[in-house]
Amino acid sequence: MGQILLAEQDRTGAAARFEKAVSLNPIFAEALVALARVKSDEKKYSEAITLLERAVKLQPASESAHYSLMLAYRNAGRTEDAQREKAVIDKLKRPPEGEFTDFLKKLGEKAPKQ
Repeated sequence: MGQILLAEQDRTGAAARFEKAVSLNPIFAEALVALARVKSDEKKYSEAITLLERAVKLQPASESAHYSLMLAYRNAGRTEDAQREKAVIDKLKRPPEGEFTDFLKKLGEKAPKQ
């Protein structure tokens, strides 16, 4: 419901739904991120950061949570923290390395024409 209310430009209603979702399930990382985005839009960066820090602890591989946290840090004037989050995002986007990845790369290569 919160996402629908956001699409309808009802930020107050959306925030209430996301807050309810978080109160019912405090480890619902997606609801934490969505609520934090509403808080950021309201320029309540401190509240957004608290929510997003919880979300990234719950889902450390979530690019969305890290990206939102990076933006909240930046908007709050916490440049070093924003840069740290940017580094995490870059690391998450990096393709995995190792023997199996090398094998998959070779499978994707075109065979030379003879």
